[in-house]
Amino acid sequence: MLLDSASSRNFISERAAKKLNLTAAASEVVELSTLSGVAVGCRSRYDLILSSTINDFSLRVNALSAATMCSVG
Repeated sequence: MLLDSASSRNFISERAAKKLNLTAAASEVVELSTLSGVAVGCRSRYDLILSSTINDFSLRVNALSAATMCSVG
């Protein structure tokens, strides 16, 4: 998962969403260009609650799914 407080979007890989057995809240077609110039298509939006394991802090987050979060090469 990629959280960026300076960005208007947060992202989760499709693999992580599947592994966490998440259910999409909505479908949203968004195409983004990465720094390397690769276009990334986002399909699903997930509404998540991230919770601390050491105190009662929690945070509601919307995240778009992406097939690839980053690539090397």
